[in-house]
Amino acid sequence: MKQKFLLLAFLSFWAVQANAQPDPWEWDSYNMKFALPKGCKVTKSTGDAFEASKTGFSVGIYPFKDASVTHDNLADATLKLAKELKYSSIEDGGEVDLNGYEGYYVEGTKSGVKAIILSLLDADSDDNFFVVIAYAPDMEDYALVVLKSFQKM
Repeated sequence: MKQKFLLLAFLSFWAVQANAQPDPWEWDSYNMKFALPKGCKVTKSTGDAFEASKTGFSVGIYPFKDASVTHDNLADATLKLAKELKYSSIEDGGEVDLNGYEGYYVEGTKSGVKAIILSLLDADSDDNFFVVIAYAPDMEDYALVVLKSFQKM
C-alpha cells in the first residue's frame, strides 16, 4: 500500500512539474529572450509592445527610450510607473540582475489582480523596457519564473 501511495505521489508531482515548465520565447525586435507559461497566446508583437495571456495570467513588455532613467533612479522610476498605471498596495520590491539587464520590480494590485511591475535597463543600448506581469493567486509561481527569465540574446 505504501509503495502505491509513493508511486501515486511521484506521478502527481511529475505531472505538475511537467506542466509548470515554461515555454521559451524570443522578441527578435529587441534581441530579448524570456519564458512564458505553457498555453500563453501572443496577442500583440510589434516594435511597440509584446503582449501575451492565458486564463489567470498576462504579460506586457513595452520598450522606451529615456536617457534620464539610470541605475541610480531606477527604483523611483519603477514606483512612479506603478502609480501612473494606477496600481495600489504597491510594495517595494528590489533590484534584479537579469542576464544582461539591470532591473527593479515592485508588486501591486489593480482591480483585485496582483501584478509585478518591472523596469529593465540595457546598459549596452538606449533600449529600456517596462514589464507588467498580472496574475491570479494560483499563477504566482509562473509570474516569478517569467520575472527571472529575461535575458539578452
